[in-house]
Amino acid sequence: MSRKQLSLNDQQASRQRHIYGFSAVIALALMLVAITINAIHAGRMRKTAEGWQMRTMQVLLTAEQVRSAANLALRGERGYLITNDNEFLEPYIQGSREAPKLTAELRARAQDNAVHRPLLAALETRMERYLGVLGRTVSLVRQGRNADAVAMVKSGAGRREIEAVLALIDRIEAEERRLLAEREAINAAAAKATQIADYALAGVAFIFLMIVAWAGVRASQARMTTLAMEEQLRRAATTDELTGLLNRRAFLAALDTEIARSARSGAPLALALIDLDHFKSVNDRFGHAGGDEVLRRFAELARETMRTGDVLGRLGGEEFAVLMPDTDQVESGIAGERLRDGIARRRIILSSGALCGVTISVGVAHYHPGEERDRLILRADEALYDAKDSGRNRTRLAA
Repeated sequence: MSRKQLSLNDQQASRQRHIYGFSAVIALALMLVAITINAIHAGRMRKTAEGWQMRTMQVLLTAEQVRSAANLALRGERGYLITNDNEFLEPYIQGSREAPKLTAELRARAQDNAVHRPLLAALETRMERYLGVLGRTVSLVRQGRNADAVAMVKSGAGRREIEAVLALIDRIEAEERRLLAEREAINAAAAKATQIADYALAGVAFIFLMIVAWAGVRASQARMTTLAMEEQLRRAATTDELTGLLNRRAFLAALDTEIARSARSGAPLALALIDLDHFKSVNDRFGHAGGDEVLRRFAELARETMRTGDVLGRLGGEEFAVLMPDTDQVESGIAGERLRDGIARRRIILSSGALCGVTISVGVAHYHPGEERDRLILRADEALYDAKDSGRNRTRLAA
């Protein structure tokens, strides 16, 4: 082979190496551009998804605040009706002021969803009607017309309105959770597609692997934040923050479940409503912090006294409830009296070192086949009022 031919071969090989090298550089540049564009797109999608998640969490938290304000107004109205003490007007006034504002805030946050718009409009109307019913009851008490106020409460107008308000809030929350799950699925699918693309390109250059790792860390952080907020919402929706017992909403859900089970199986079921006697005097003597300690300690004593299968809940203020599955009328009366006697014999030691003795009044109702939940609660409530009217620190069985 001649020198000229060798030179030509070298030139041809050099051209080929340049072509291969240049092609590799172009390919690497194109892959770098592709991974960069992919990462930017994924980041935007992630930020959008995180924004939607945060917005959904804000809607759910605002809805829970609306529920709390409505219940606060109800507790104040009932407390004022029972005690005729102006101190109970403070939570009523606070709840009555906050509920409309929070309802308007909820509408501002959620009205971009077409499904929510009629629900939000109905919620504002129902909230206005509900607060109107409470306002009329408070006005009657102020006028000294307690009998008329009690009659209004027993008519169930307030209960129907609060249930309608809570039902609308539940529907709004359910729609938000559905949207949250849908958006999380979309975000998860997009994240998975991004990972596949990133891993494919990561075999070419180490930097692509770094980008994928960074995206994975960011996705994990966002997921952990979402799980933490979901857990916080779950606890806020089912647990009373002060005592650790079921809150009113969760307790009523448990009551519905047990009523359905009793209706199917014929197993006995009992409900006890409990009220701490003269609790205002506890707050007056030891302050609200001391009163909170008493409520927490009562919850602990109630858990120690009742059976493992019994369900305890705090309905609001100093009012508690116990659900007793598979318990007949005699057993439920004995259980209520055992709890009452156990509380009466104990002295609560506060963190300040002071001793506080409390008693409770208990109203027990036994479930009748075919009976509605509200009727069962009403009978237990009437038994509780009978116990309080009879001098407190006693247990009464409903008819």
